[in-house]
Amino acid sequence: MAQCPDDAVIFFSKFDIQDGFWRMINEVGKEYNFAFVMPTTDDEPLQIVVPSSLQMGWVNSPNFFSGASETARDVADDYAEAPIGALPEHHLEKGTAPSKEEMNRLLATSELDARTRLQYLIEVYMDDFIAAAQAKSPEELKHISRAVLHAIHDVFPEGLLSPEDQPVSVKKILKGEAQWSALKEILGWIFDGETKQGTPFKEFQKLMGKLYHASIGAPAGRGFMTPLNHQLAKTPKKVWFRKGSPQRKALQLWKSLLLDVMREPTLAKELVPASPDFVGLVDASGEGTGGVWLSGKSKLPATAWRLEWPPGIKDAFQRGELTINDLEMAGNLLGWLVLEGMGVNIKHRHVALLNDNSSAVSWILSWAAHSKGPAGELIMALAIRQRVQRASPLTPAHLPGELNAMADCASRSFGYKTEWKCESNDEFLTLFNRTFPLPEQADFVAILPPFLQGRYKTDPYLVDTPFSERMHHITSFGGMVRQGCLGRGKQIRVESVRTAITAIAQTIALDRGETPLHNEAGEYHLPLKLMLDGFAKEDPPSEKKLAVGVDIPEHCCRRGNKSAAAKAKAIGDLILIAFYFLLRVGEYTVKATRNNSKQTVQFRGGPWTAESRTRFWLEIHLR
Repeated sequence: MAQCPDDAVIFFSKFDIQDGFWRMINEVGKEYNFAFVMPTTDDEPLQIVVPSSLQMGWVNSPNFFSGASETARDVADDYAEAPIGALPEHHLEKGTAPSKEEMNRLLATSELDARTRLQYLIEVYMDDFIAAAQAKSPEELKHISRAVLHAIHDVFPEGLLSPEDQPVSVKKILKGEAQWSALKEILGWIFDGETKQGTPFKEFQKLMGKLYHASIGAPAGRGFMTPLNHQLAKTPKKVWFRKGSPQRKALQLWKSLLLDVMREPTLAKELVPASPDFVGLVDASGEGTGGVWLSGKSKLPATAWRLEWPPGIKDAFQRGELTINDLEMAGNLLGWLVLEGMGVNIKHRHVALLNDNSSAVSWILSWAAHSKGPAGELIMALAIRQRVQRASPLTPAHLPGELNAMADCASRSFGYKTEWKCESNDEFLTLFNRTFPLPEQADFVAILPPFLQGRYKTDPYLVDTPFSERMHHITSFGGMVRQGCLGRGKQIRVESVRTAITAIAQTIALDRGETPLHNEAGEYHLPLKLMLDGFAKEDPPSEKKLAVGVDIPEHCCRRGNKSAAAKAKAIGDLILIAFYFLLRVGEYTVKATRNNSKQTVQFRGGPWTAESRTRFWLEIHLR
């Protein structure tokens, strides 16, 4: 039932073995193990009963009988796999036919299940055979009945005790126990195959809000939200937490997390990120993964590690079942496990994981993945390990590929890159130490500047230029931009000047390590402030311009649709798309219905994406 669709109707039937234990004949010579003395009076002769069949009073009788009944169940499974209509008729199958009411229910659901293959389950408990089926026709139910009845008669032959003897209880068949029904009492339980209770979507939304609120004090819980987010995005009428489903696993993890959180107070160190105590560089390729652990604020022996992917992972990657983003996420999890295995105390410590894969960094940063692959489960595993270690919030960061060469060397040492291929770990360590010689207590902060300088040479002029000369160059550059000397020769406004000098300052800051525009208080240096304030006073006041009317792209789109030329249709479509992508969010100028004047209508309640704006236009104008 847990694996069937939410709108599926499941029918049940039950068969009972009559005198089950008495049908198990004892092995010749073993019957004396069950001999017993009949109770008699003093004047009656002694009577000893030697039964030839299995006795109910023997403690091992249920095990022996279950072996036979489960064999019959296996035979029934084999029979049920035969094509519909291939099994011969059974003389007791009429007692399994559903009632008229059940037949109408079956026919009503047949259209919904027209493309669904017959789903069934046959189980046995002692002498009770239970059959459940998600069927779309009476013939399919009859097929399962024949499979069970023929299997029972094959293992428990009829006519054993008398010519009229039947292994299946005919009395209970006549009472209707074998009749297919969506509502059936089985072993004291009421099974309802139609009225299944799910969680209303609004209740699920409330639950999600509570969980996100709880994640403020239990950050690891955010890592459990990916499967729940996927369910939330579907917006079903009811939500089902089926056994073994990712959503059910996520809720079970949440339950365990909340119980663990209530055992002791949560320290602020577990909630607030800070400068890392340990820094890990991680990378992954199609051949393997690896990285380096370095010291941050706390000392840590510089440690390089690598792992080759098993053949199954490599094959799945080659077939496209796994993406490089999935492998990078797995590498981050393995990198964390390596840090745990180094024996360092991670409790209340801050850890940074640097990676050149933006997707993996984004997943850890938000503790959620939009993809349906293994990323969600990898995030959950990483969140669990962080909670188990009681570590401070993990800090992921993107490191450009050219700066991640140490981790690249580890992940590509299995043949992805010929010059880095190593057959053994000793060979890999030799290559790594020769390529990246690191002190034992390698500090990431101390290593990175020389590492950058080896690839990006700092211009000595930037270092030695005095403050007054730097201000002179920057203000001169701003004046040239203002007059249009670097553009189309026309004077531009102050905001464009500010954008231009900010872009240049960012480039200088990357080389020098500090911005040349601002002082320690974060304000513009006085020469720059005076220049920009002067430009702002000279600029004319802003003029409000009427937005382009909706009727203009509407006209272009309709003209394109009426044209037989494909180019004209494409132009109309592109104008429409460009209009709704570039229009300011929330402002729409529409054509009046009685005159040619325009009016601006404010739509509130966004956010309005380009997709929703286009859909809005289509709903209003193309009805």
